Amino acid sequence: AATEVISSRENALIKTLHKLAQDGGAYRKLGDIWLEGEHLVSSCLQKARRDYALGQQLESARLIVCQSYLPQLPHFLQQYGWQMASLNIVLIDDKLAGSISSLESAAPIGLLLPISSTPQAGLLRSNTVVLDRLQDPGNVGSILRSAAALRFTQVIALKGAVALWSPKVLRAGMGAHFSLQLIEQADAEDLRLQLQTLDLPLLATSSH
Repeated sequence: AATEVISSRENALIKTLHKLAQDGGAYRKLGDIWLEGEHLVSSCLQKARRDYALGQQLESARLIVCQSYLPQLPHFLQQYGWQMASLNIVLIDDKLAGSISSLESAAPIGLLLPISSTPQAGLLRSNTVVLDRLQDPGNVGSILRSAAALRFTQVIALKGAVALWSPKVLRAGMGAHFSLQLIEQADAEDLRLQLQTLDLPLLATSSH
């Protein structure tokens, strides 16, 4: 359980969260993903009940909670099969919420989730979406939602595509990230050779 409340903007954790909220690609350097708001946090918690690897990541994750939200926290967690004692909880002063948010109205809860340190898994032999240098976060998030809804299991982003775990793509994806294997910054030629070995039909769209 949390024992102290962070109240300073100069706190190292607050500075990290601020950077993650403002810089869409910062997670690649910092090694943590910032999931802001009840919907994204609940999507992650639900998936972690069934996904061993994600459950392992949660052991070193930190649940960031505004002081005013603390009375609601036990009920929120219980809905998804979690107890407060199972998570590392960090309390912050409500006045800091705006400085660590990418939303117009800051959320009172978020999850700082470490990126898995295990090597990237090989390509799954399953329905896959390849993003060729797509830049619009809203469009990419919509594609992730559609892919998950249509039972696709893998999305590969070529080098030059928007960062898949950036705050804007996470919001637009609305939790779809946790239903997909996501591979980023893939090399086009390497990927072409790998896709050939999967022996899957290839379908492409064109603006011309």
